[in-house]
Amino acid sequence: MNLEKHLTQSEKDARKLLVMKRVVEVLGWLTAVALFAFASHAVFAAAGVRAGAAAAQESRPAPSVESLLSVLRKGDRQAREQAVEELKRLGPAAAPALTEFLNVERKAGRAYAAEALLGIEPKNELALRVLTGVALKGDGDEVLEAAVALAEHDPDSAVAVPRLVKMASKFILIPTNTNVVRQREAAYALGMTTPGVRALGKLLGHWDPWVCETALFALDDLTETLDRAGPAKRAAVREMIPALVKLLSDKDKVVRGMAAEVLGQIGADAVPELKRAAADGDKKLAPAAAELLKRMGRS
Repeated sequence: MNLEKHLTQSEKDARKLLVMKRVVEVLGWLTAVALFAFASHAVFAAAGVRAGAAAAQESRPAPSVESLLSVLRKGDRQAREQAVEELKRLGPAAAPALTEFLNVERKAGRAYAAEALLGIEPKNELALRVLTGVALKGDGDEVLEAAVALAEHDPDSAVAVPRLVKMASKFILIPTNTNVVRQREAAYALGMTTPGVRALGKLLGHWDPWVCETALFALDDLTETLDRAGPAKRAAVREMIPALVKLLSDKDKVVRGMAAEVLGQIGADAVPELKRAAADGDKKLAPAAAELLKRMGRS
């Protein structure tokens, strides 16, 4: 489908304005890659910041549960994430205080406390209920934190998908480090669950090229380790191969390049659709598909 024909005039005007004002895009490919790398680090602090924090804390006295709960109430995001890891390390001893925290507190920090409690008691119903509530009705970073915790608990969870899609597809008039990173963190979190991966596939057809790029960066990260993904997630990736192939002739240079990279990482499963496109005769898509097949050694 030609998406350009289906845009309203206001969407077309917004798109033109976006081209003029998105100064981040002027920096090109390297800036985009750097931004997503930063987003990936932020959303998966458990693999980076948290692991480093745990190692650094080994030689220090363990902080008290109450001091860690105070960080959850008032700390910044990084401090809260570190406190979550400390609470998990304290184990069952921290569970009663975390339970009380969740029963009493109604402000910021609940998602982090629930994440810590779920890490100690993986079947804790209170923690799951709080995380679900934040994923459905929370705001900003806490939604991302809840989404990641729920995805780690259940890779087939669809609870956070609607909010994450909204965050990943939000129109950005003037890019800032905060709104760009949050958008791409949302896409990255979508890539953690099978329903989320399918949602990323739908974002590939979004009228806004920035949103399409956001989905592609998340898929690029996912397909780098696709062999380690479960069968359902791999099947969801295969479903979007036709859409990815179509993007090889997109007007946006970053979209074209990222689509080619993702298809190359998908590998053999993408070859039949690429061969069909190469033989199709489309003056833009056919040579692009043929070139990618050659680079993949499949021509």
